[in-house]
Amino acid sequence: MPLGSLITLILIGQHSDVLLGGYAVSMTFYYIMQMLPLLGLTSYVMREVARHPQHAGDYFNTVGLMSICGCIIVDIAVFLSLPYTNYSNELTQSIHVVGLLIFPGILVFIAEIIFMSLNDAKPIAIIAVIENLARVLLSVTVLILDPSLSALIWVYAATRTASLIAYIIILVKKNHLKRLGIPNWPLFHQTLVVLPSFLIGAVLFIILSRMDFLVLSLYESITEIAYYAVSFRLYDLGILFLTAIIMAIFPWVSKKFLGSSVHYRTAIINIVLFLNIVNN
Repeated sequence: MPLGSLITLILIGQHSDVLLGGYAVSMTFYYIMQMLPLLGLTSYVMREVARHPQHAGDYFNTVGLMSICGCIIVDIAVFLSLPYTNYSNELTQSIHVVGLLIFPGILVFIAEIIFMSLNDAKPIAIIAVIENLARVLLSVTVLILDPSLSALIWVYAATRTASLIAYIIILVKKNHLKRLGIPNWPLFHQTLVVLPSFLIGAVLFIILSRMDFLVLSLYESITEIAYYAVSFRLYDLGILFLTAIIMAIFPWVSKKFLGSSVHYRTAIINIVLFLNIVNN
């Protein structure tokens, strides 16, 4: 829920511009360090789960294992590069916490993709509301008791981990996940075959959407980054709204593609026209 993130940014900004700038940079690292291990497989997982809902648990385990391996590689690369930056000790420590945060974070994201592909958005809505409310309340508590950057990132990590546990419980109860953590090796190989094209797209998307924060963090003061973060988040809300619409209708479009080509083309034309109207 991006609105919860915006509220958190505003609350932190009211306490300290420096703290807000550090939080914005840390969350940028979180975004990049989480997106890279997913390897650009978002649309691939959505398409395949929509086509084969009986294998939803296999995709969670298999793509989850690949993403965890990616998290380890990304963490090593980031941690080795941090000594060459001029970041403060507090910011460096918070990025170390982010390195742990991406593990539950990416698994939560995969679970959300699976539920959207199954046309079952209710768990996502309930968990998102509870998680974001809890994060806002805990962040306020931290700002009152111990206003440190690392503590705020630990709040994010705790709420993400709680969401992951909730998703796993729901996946098991709905019989989507029967063997937690055991990948489907034929599916693993199949995913590796298509991986390069999706990975290239993910890297290009990250460069276009988040490299500005990293460049600013190297050359501008934390206070300047704080102001930029709030302004950018308002823009980001609009982009996320449109992205949510696209992700919600993606499984339906995938089924149209497997059915009638005429219905598929008609659906695509209507979607493009609708998004143009919303965007303008």
